[in-house]
Amino acid sequence: DARVAVVMEGGHGELFVQSFQRGSDAADAPPRALAPALAAEATAGWPLAGNAAEALSGFAAAMFDADASACRWLPEHWQFSAPSPAYGRAPDARPLAHPA
Repeated sequence: DARVAVVMEGGHGELFVQSFQRGSDAADAPPRALAPALAAEATAGWPLAGNAAEALSGFAAAMFDADASACRWLPEHWQFSAPSPAYGRAPDARPLAHPA
């Protein structure tokens, strides 16, 4: 398969899963928040990367763990100076309603 799945801890007992073409920064689809069993089913047979890859695979098959210190090894076109957050689901926090 020419894809790799990035699997990150998502909180609330879920994992964020997103697939990419190997050798490219092009995602196949938006990230999904999945229960671990569904994430394992969705990524069966794929190489895994990310901070939840080892736990999901059940053995040390992770290609790499997400770690900001490793960004210096990324290809130059993947490096950036102004990171921005990417959210896998809507925020849990809600503004308080003010009485009229």
